Amino acid sequence: MNYILFCGTDNLAYFDKWFKYEEILKNYNLLVIARDTNDYDEEVKKYNQYKKHIHLAQIKPKTVSSTVVRKELVNRGYTKNLRKYLYVDTINYLKKINARDYWRKSI
Repeated sequence: MNYILFCGTDNLAYFDKWFKYEEILKNYNLLVIARDTNDYDEEVKKYNQYKKHIHLAQIKPKTVSSTVVRKELVNRGYTKNLRKYLYVDTINYLKKINARDYWRKSI
């Protein structure tokens, strides 16, 4: 099973304080919701050895949390409504890794 953890760049800044964070980054994918890629670029540097498991989902410049995006995806799927929050490339990535099915099963 492919597990994906959603978080914002604010959580990425302190991810190294999480319990067994290296194990998480080694074994699972982390999708970082970023309002500003400058924040992401700076924060992701300290996790360079795990970069193949850390993916950027830049949101459109609106105030939205990763929880809102996750709920929208689970409840409505890959609809045009999701495009209010995410770019098409990000939505395509979520489809590729089958994110909706995973989160539907985990709720």
